[in-house]
Amino acid sequence: MYGNYALENTDIIKFKVEYRDTYTTVTPKDFVINNVGAVGLIEPQFSDIGFRLTNLYWHNNLTEKTEIDIGFLDTTNYLDTYILGNPWAGFNNFIFSTGSGTLTMPDEGTLGVSIKHIFDNNYYALASIADANALSSRPFDNLIQGEFFKSIELGWVQSVDEFYTKNIHLLYWELDGGSRLSQQDSSGYNFSLAYQVQQFLPFIRAGISEGDASLLSRNITLGTGYFLNNSQNSTLGFAIGFGVPNKELFKRQLEHQTTTEVFLKTTVGPNLTLTPSLQYLRGLPFNSEENNALVIGLRINLTL
Repeated sequence: MYGNYALENTDIIKFKVEYRDTYTTVTPKDFVINNVGAVGLIEPQFSDIGFRLTNLYWHNNLTEKTEIDIGFLDTTNYLDTYILGNPWAGFNNFIFSTGSGTLTMPDEGTLGVSIKHIFDNNYYALASIADANALSSRPFDNLIQGEFFKSIELGWVQSVDEFYTKNIHLLYWELDGGSRLSQQDSSGYNFSLAYQVQQFLPFIRAGISEGDASLLSRNITLGTGYFLNNSQNSTLGFAIGFGVPNKELFKRQLEHQTTTEVFLKTTVGPNLTLTPSLQYLRGLPFNSEENNALVIGLRINLTL
């Protein structure tokens, strides 16, 4: 259940409450590590968490170029974004999404503040601070215990309307140690270049991190999207990524990994979207029998 409630012309309350449950023993979120034996996540939004608060925040356009969000936020909504990184509509593997596997963020429904300002219609800055101990299934427990997630993103966009399709940015983040997410102080940088040219959207994304918070300590991905019929409702995507598992997290040096994915998002009628996908994973440190795997997926979105 989600929606917006307009208080005034520039004030909006946004909310989203969900229930997430399993149909099988292993959720897609845990499938890569527990079943395949690789380091990574597939469709992390599909979990067995039950009821959860994803969003409940106040949004205000302070000026035409400045906006602020205060309340229970989902950091994946505003950090390191590009159009193919949406796990509901883009790539299935999370290394092609927010943070490229090298960025650990608080759970959705984290109490925080985000401010974005656009300079001269092209350059922008986005700063945020959020509670590092957030748990979306119990959002009002253990609020503000002293550990925080902080970030600043500096970037360039072709225009405000093309923020997610013609964007270059550099993100720096810090996560306090002793939180629910990490024992050590962790930090890192993420870079993204995505620029749509006619029906193609090529991209290069990379990340580097220190500490024990992230799954990967180094990663670079490159690929492209192709919008069939000039529509984002029908998208063909291809990407390949090269990553180094975080030895601080796993307490040992693991084999480098290569991840390749191709997906096709297609609309069947006005209400049904199908997204078949194929992933090839090479380097499976938690699989004693195999060193590579094929993962076949199908994402279905039905709107009533």
